[in-house]
Amino acid sequence: MPTVEDSPAVPADAPPEPPPSTHGGTTAPPARGFRRALAKLLLESGLIVASVLLGFALSEYGERRRDADLAAAAVDNFRREIRANLSELERIRPAHEELLRGLERWSASHPSGETAVEALLRVMPRSGLQINPLDDAAWETATATDALRLMDYPTASLLSRTYLIQRQARGATVALFQERFFERGSFDAASAAASVSLLRVLTQQLVAQEDSLARAYREALRKLPVR
Repeated sequence: MPTVEDSPAVPADAPPEPPPSTHGGTTAPPARGFRRALAKLLLESGLIVASVLLGFALSEYGERRRDADLAAAAVDNFRREIRANLSELERIRPAHEELLRGLERWSASHPSGETAVEALLRVMPRSGLQINPLDDAAWETATATDALRLMDYPTASLLSRTYLIQRQARGATVALFQERFFERGSFDAASAAASVSLLRVLTQQLVAQEDSLARAYREALRKLPVR
């Protein structure tokens, strides 16, 4: 059995032996491990950023899609309403033209003793005055939902001009006609000539505005975008 004395002597100037490896000799150099960890961190960070950007892009696309659908639906509503209003306008315009001719005949003959109301009843068409307001629900809805802002400028401007004629021109004349018809002078024979003259002017103005509005309706139907 060997003893301590039998072990070979170690020279005093020999270098110290390195400590034994605790990982079986497979440990990567520290620099290489740091680079791998950094690459992994950068990859994970890039994936997170890409996911966030993709989420923003999808959200923005969805919002643009919803805005486009809202604008297209509003245009469809305008088209249906304008078609209905044009049909109604074409139905009632002959009655207003007939009323205008009747008021002109009355002014030319001026029967004595009649009030303006009696004169109007004498010349009124069988279908009546036909001065009810035209529909504007599409305009009110587009304004309430901010759909006009989502349309291109030519379309929004076209619709704005069309409904301006409908609401502020024809609508104002209809309101004034109704007001003058029910005022006190319309029931006084002494004021009949002046009252009938005013009603004739208003009817003439109404006929001209309805002619202009019909042209605006046709232009709008021709130019409104179709999806």
